[in-house]
Amino acid sequence: MEEKTILTSEQIEAALSRHRRLITLFKILTYGFGAGSILLFAADLIPVAAVCLVLTFVFGYQMGKHTEAQKKLLGESVVSGVLEQVFENVEYDPFRCIPSKLVGDAGMVFPFEYDSIQGSDHIKGVYKGLNVELSDIELYHVESIYNEERGDWEEKKEQCFQGQWLVCDFGKELSGEVRLSENAKKLRRQHRSDRVEMENPAFNDRFLVTAASAQEAYYLLTPHMMEYILSAAGRSGGEVYMAFLSGGKLHIGLDRTDIYVILVAGQYVNYRQILPKSFATKVVMDLEPFRRCVDRAQLIAREGNNNLLLLRITDGELVVEAHSQIGDVHEELDVQQDGANMNIAFNVKYLIDVVRYIDAEQIEIHLNNAVSPCIINPVGNSDYIHLVLPVRTSATN
Repeated sequence: MEEKTILTSEQIEAALSRHRRLITLFKILTYGFGAGSILLFAADLIPVAAVCLVLTFVFGYQMGKHTEAQKKLLGESVVSGVLEQVFENVEYDPFRCIPSKLVGDAGMVFPFEYDSIQGSDHIKGVYKGLNVELSDIELYHVESIYNEERGDWEEKKEQCFQGQWLVCDFGKELSGEVRLSENAKKLRRQHRSDRVEMENPAFNDRFLVTAASAQEAYYLLTPHMMEYILSAAGRSGGEVYMAFLSGGKLHIGLDRTDIYVILVAGQYVNYRQILPKSFATKVVMDLEPFRRCVDRAQLIAREGNNNLLLLRITDGELVVEAHSQIGDVHEELDVQQDGANMNIAFNVKYLIDVVRYIDAEQIEIHLNNAVSPCIINPVGNSDYIHLVLPVRTSATN
């Protein structure tokens, strides 16, 4: 096995400086002799022009050779060292990209067709226990066009995508697959049967969601997740494509964007300190009727000023209310109540996260008062805990 040579920072800088000087020199010689060969051919000085043309190729080869050597040196001596601070078992190859089969397996919904893939700066490693693979990639559509003047076929290569591709463990086994792409009219016409409309109008305006099961899309793309994706896509300045695969893999394609990773030093927040230890009221109810009730109420609540949903718990009955300029909702559910009566309000987007995410027949809601955190979990399963902060309103004072 070849032993890797460790260079000091001074040696790295000296080597990079040498490569930069040689690249500049060979670039000048390549362009100079190239232009000279054209002028000499025009002046019918064929032998001298031929020599200049040969030297153009020689110097061009040397320029490319030193450019690759510079990139390899940066990768092995600088980039790899940085990546080892972030990833475990990291592998970096400046001249490779994510395999074309892996990109194809994602089945990403694009508004274009592509035939070839190329790229660079391939990174593969483990980040906080998750397998991660990413690289710069370019997707091309290749088309053969007949040239009538020359009487032969020529290849036309058009770039469709230039950016980054990320593949990582998602950590959830899905029964189906969910894909998200930039919302193009062409795609909306093609995917009428598997298109899923989300409840966020801004999200629907920008993205097209396709899935075999609408419930799977709602499970993954919670209101919080949609707001985060919209925010990240807006900051990136490019186009975002995502694929959640049934094998537990997530693919993200970022077209004409850069990936920025911010490492935050410090201790993770001790969330257990904010979990209440005791409760004044406990409510047990069937999840599905409550889920349908909240789904209907959120259509009204999101038209209001604060997306408010009011829950009134009184003597074994739960009343769900929402009010806006376009109408009101008032629905009643029978529940098992243990403790005091209570009125409490929530932002409906946060409550939607709970009822669409939990997989159970019944849920428990634990409350103290109208301004303290509320705990929701499946009946008999304390491993899953969802904490929701209420909203103070005049109706709950």
